[in-house]
Amino acid sequence: MKNYEQLRMMLNSNIIGNYTHCEVIHVVLFSEEESINYFTHVNFSCPQDISPKFDFLTDKAIKITPQYQLAISRYVMPIEDFYNVFYTSLGSQKWKYKDYPVICFDDCFLTSPKFIPSIDPMGGKEKQFVPFEYYLYGTNFSGNYYIVELYSKKTKLRSLLNDAEIKKIQLQIKKYRLFFKLDILNDRIGNLVCKIPIKSLSVEYRSFGYQYGIHFKINRSENIINRPLILNILQKHDEMIYNNTIIPNYRDEDVDISPNQYFNIISIVDQETSLILYCGQFNFTFENGYYSHIVPPICTISTAGQRSIRTPEGKEEIINLNYLDYFGNVLEFIEQTNANRRKSRTFSSWFIDKRYLISYKMNQHSIAIQNIRDIVNLNGLLWDLQEICIIDPYLTAKDLIETVFYCKKRNIIIKALTSYSTIHARSKSKEEFKDFKDKQKQILLTSLGENNDINVEFRTVYNQYGYKFHDRYIILRYNLNGERVWSLGSSINSIGKKHSIIQIVEIYSVISTLFDELWDQTNISECIIINYRNGLSN
Repeated sequence: MKNYEQLRMMLNSNIIGNYTHCEVIHVVLFSEEESINYFTHVNFSCPQDISPKFDFLTDKAIKITPQYQLAISRYVMPIEDFYNVFYTSLGSQKWKYKDYPVICFDDCFLTSPKFIPSIDPMGGKEKQFVPFEYYLYGTNFSGNYYIVELYSKKTKLRSLLNDAEIKKIQLQIKKYRLFFKLDILNDRIGNLVCKIPIKSLSVEYRSFGYQYGIHFKINRSENIINRPLILNILQKHDEMIYNNTIIPNYRDEDVDISPNQYFNIISIVDQETSLILYCGQFNFTFENGYYSHIVPPICTISTAGQRSIRTPEGKEEIINLNYLDYFGNVLEFIEQTNANRRKSRTFSSWFIDKRYLISYKMNQHSIAIQNIRDIVNLNGLLWDLQEICIIDPYLTAKDLIETVFYCKKRNIIIKALTSYSTIHARSKSKEEFKDFKDKQKQILLTSLGENNDINVEFRTVYNQYGYKFHDRYIILRYNLNGERVWSLGSSINSIGKKHSIIQIVEIYSVISTLFDELWDQTNISECIIINYRNGLSN
């Protein structure tokens, strides 16, 4: 079934809701020549008291760029009008309705329907988080609706707006009491988002928690009383389905899930169409209690005496001792604990097999250099690699030649940052600094020759430009795949000569920001050793 036909079935079958109208909100950039969609939201659960007439939320046009201004509008349209306008816009890339202003889409295509689940509000260690819901609607546990999008490639918008202008637009969106945080969810800029809430079924929780299990009531509308629904319960610790049953054809139905210490995903699906009518995720694991504000009654902490010690200064310190008392059946931990241990072992093996953690002993420098070459040539991602950044206080031209110059991506961009004062701790003269730069530049030019496809810029922190740094990283920046950051246990010139490691950094944004900050601070001729692009050196 095509995406458009699937959308029409969802809105017209009465299985997930009986919709007659929708509310449309346009956030538009306009000039004398055109109006460009910045963001459009279509809600199929619009309040009945909203006037169907076209209305501007903005009281005046707001200047965003020298050519473009911002306006926000709202109106209600019948669902049949929506079908016609939406279908026509797929081909024309223009939203035309009545005599309202025509809005141009920026290279949009229709995506498949996506379902947003409800999330356990307790949070906890897993930090369950639905960015789409939180940044568009300001909640993280409502859920239970479909979204269908016209997704923009942003061909024009990327060249039209910078970060400062996006933040300026965001201030206006907030001013007019719309929650859409598009400065954070910026992949949705240029999109049209249809929100289709589930109206045919609701779930009413009577009790839930570790002690009592989950008891809830399923309420159906008259439209789906006689439709067979499937109740599915997945427990994530072992990726096993613990329940997959057809719910009897009653209007209301009580459901019980026994007490457990698991991460449960509960879903209710229409058997005939496979449309999701409910999905909720609930985390009752013991670890969740440790990391959230709500501690489950599986354990308590009781005082158990004191300890007296003396500090090096001779002061007596009293330490209150605690111990954990467990209540309930400890056997409930066994299945999940064993599953988690198995997962941990499997993940560790996978991490090492994929060479995301490499450990060296003695005299393995050549192996480490080869491993760095392998990292920058990850076969599965090489096509998408845009830029390699290296930060190493002892980095030299020789290190670049031996490692990243072996990258197999054509026209690769290399940004390298070293620290002259770290390499030459006792050197203060400008002549010595100039000699260092000239020598490094000549080594690189000799290696690159003429008309080389590599684009490399090599800089150093120097004097007041930048600041001292210690750790060593390789940052791989991709087009669609984002970034990967590798931590080097020692500088490239010595890695593997004695015990050291290379490992991937899972939270890379801090490192990437650090590099960009230093790179900006060294953007001055005094710090630039070489800027070699398109076969020419500046």
